[in-house]
Order: sequence, then structure tokens, then C-alpha cells
Amino acid sequence: DYFYDNIPNVTLTKAQVGRVVDTVSYTGTVRAREVAVFSSAAIRVANVYVAEGQHVKQGDLLASLDVNDTAVDLVWQQLQGRLSNGAVNEDMLAEIWSVAQGSNDYEVFVASNAALRAPIDGYVTTVSIREGEYTDVLSPLFLVTDRDQMHVKVKVPESQISEILPGQAVSITGNGFGGQIYYGHVEKIADQAAQSFLNNDGAKIPVMISLNHPDDAILSGFTATVTIRLRTRDSVVKIPLELIDQDESGKEYVWTYKNGMAYRVYINCRYTPYGYAEVTGFDMTQWIIEQNADLLHEGTAVHLSEAWRP
Repeated sequence: DYFYDNIPNVTLTKAQVGRVVDTVSYTGTVRAREVAVFSSAAIRVANVYVAEGQHVKQGDLLASLDVNDTAVDLVWQQLQGRLSNGAVNEDMLAEIWSVAQGSNDYEVFVASNAALRAPIDGYVTTVSIREGEYTDVLSPLFLVTDRDQMHVKVKVPESQISEILPGQAVSITGNGFGGQIYYGHVEKIADQAAQSFLNNDGAKIPVMISLNHPDDAILSGFTATVTIRLRTRDSVVKIPLELIDQDESGKEYVWTYKNGMAYRVYINCRYTPYGYAEVTGFDMTQWIIEQNADLLHEGTAVHLSEAWRP
């Protein structure tokens, strides 16, 4: 079906109208909810009751402190030795814990009495203190992980952050997910941007994506691609990319059929990564030629293929 009496045979189609879901995608890392347990003072550890990998319930005893054997001076020595010389007080210590929470994926829990207890249900994934040692107020003593509360942390460029809103639906995929698609939503948008000193692509804002119904197949540390659903638009005119040509100046057009002839019709379009372009101002009644377009010229006579009739 290429020629009939030297006239190109063609088939026809029309632009489609449908619903379009606008999305953006980013890459991040899967993390479980983690809570780091700090001590509010430098005190000798009397007993450690848990080991790494052990499951605990909220309120379970992690360690006990010997309140009769404190090392108050050690707190200030730690601070002054690691930070700078000068006055140090409890407000500065509180600020350190605040910075620790803001610069890490874990939450901060500060124990203020002789018993260090689990702040959440979960698994003890880190134990960094032993019996007889003094607690270090600048470092977490325990890390408790809740594997039932998974999230993905991504960084959104400042030029795109205005489109991201809490509650937006998200689909989540990754090489380690076995082909499974998981779903979630935008949970939190950070109120502070991070500037990269390694490249010049501008500041980026951390965005937390929660996973709905995670299972054992998802492991903390997996690389994930999150696709955020921004908006839905109806009555969008779409033309397949393979039907769109460009002239010498780069302006897009399609070949249309009318009264046995081919005519060039210029279009206003926006390309998408989904195999079609969105078109505005196009007459939907026009027939678009979809075969042998490279043989056509303005006003070329064409013959409709035997396999197709409008």
C-alpha cells in the first residue's frame, strides 16, 4: 500500500482529547522512622538492657543511669573541646540537639532522668554506649527504628517548589522494589533550603514523602523514584509525536487531508515525555495524515489506503 498510480497512499487519524495528569519526578532514599535517644547530662551508665536488632515497645527500658555518679564538668568539657572556647550554657546544648534533628533523618529524643526508655515501638538499630561509660550529650546513645513508618526524602529545586503541596499523591518505584509500585503522599516540606557548593544549580528544599502500607520488601536505604501528581487537566488536545514535523525555521506542523489533497497546518504545541504533544488552537474536525508524510508537499494529491476509510 505505498503507491497507486504514483499517488501516495495514506491513512488518516484525528487529534485526541483527553485528561492529562501533570507530574514531576525526583530521586531519593527510602528511610524508616528513626528516633535517636540522647542524654541530657553526662552520667555514668549503670545498665544496658537491649542489644542491636532487639524489638522494643514504647516505654521499654533501654538503659539506667547512675545519678549518684555524674560528671557535670564533662558536659562543658565536651562542648568547649568540640565547639569553641567561651561561654556555654543549656540553651546552647538545646540548640545542638535542634541542629542534630534538622541535619539528620532521625528525630531527637532527650532523656531527662535516670531511665532511658524507648520513645517509639520499633527495633534497636544502634547501641553506642556500654555499661560503665559516661553518656556523651553530643552523640545519640540509641537509635530506635520503626520499619512500619517508611518515607522517602527528596530535594526539590527552588524553581519547582511552588508546585509541591502537602497531601499531593505520589507513586514510588525503584530497582529494589521488584517491579512493585507503592503509593504515598507529600508529608512535609522543609522550611529551609540547602545550597549546594559542589554545583551551581541553586538551592534545593528537602521534601518528605510518606509511604502508604510499606511491606518487608522495602528496605531502608533503597534508592527510590517518586512521581508527584501535581494536577489534573481535562479536555487536553493531544497529537502523537511521530505525526509532527518541523519546517526549516523549526516551526511545528502536521499534514492534513482535505478533498483528496495534503495540506500543511501549523500548530502550537508543547512536547511531553509520554509520546504526544499538547496542542492548542487546533481544529478538531481536521483529518491528520499518518502515513508517508515524508512524500508529501503542499497540495499533493493523495489516495486513501484500501485498509482505511474515514
